[in-house]
Amino acid sequence: FGSVPDIPASDPARQGRQSTEVTGTVFLNADFNSGGQVNGVISGREADGNALSNVVLIAGPISGTGTFSNTVELPDLTRVGTYAGVFGGDDAAAIGGVVNLTGANFLDGSVYTPDASDNEYGIFVLDQCPGGGGGDAACGLAEGIDD
Repeated sequence: FGSVPDIPASDPARQGRQSTEVTGTVFLNADFNSGGQVNGVISGREADGNALSNVVLIAGPISGTGTFSNTVELPDLTRVGTYAGVFGGDDAAAIGGVVNLTGANFLDGSVYTPDASDNEYGIFVLDQCPGGGGGDAACGLAEGIDD
């Protein structure tokens, strides 16, 4: 048997993966006309007191069973993950979904690299905006979402 080299505890190769809470506001825009599409944004993202970039939920089709999925991009159009969900209840009154972001060092703010180590997993459960828009402050995020 050979000897095991001394590796300092501060060596990144010895550090395990760490989890942290990421918070933000999810807004989805659904159009059930013209074939049905959903798109959105997750804004105000924050982890450990650090602001994170908004991410854009790219427009994708709504299936006949109310499910949807597509890619997630940074505002500069860099693809960083996927999202999926399902509409439920009378008149699609609620939405549940998941987000998986990979390939970017979200917490240290560095630029996207395919081999970056951060993975972000999230879930969301949303109600419909009252009257299809105004009222709730989060519903105001719809302004410019289709731009």
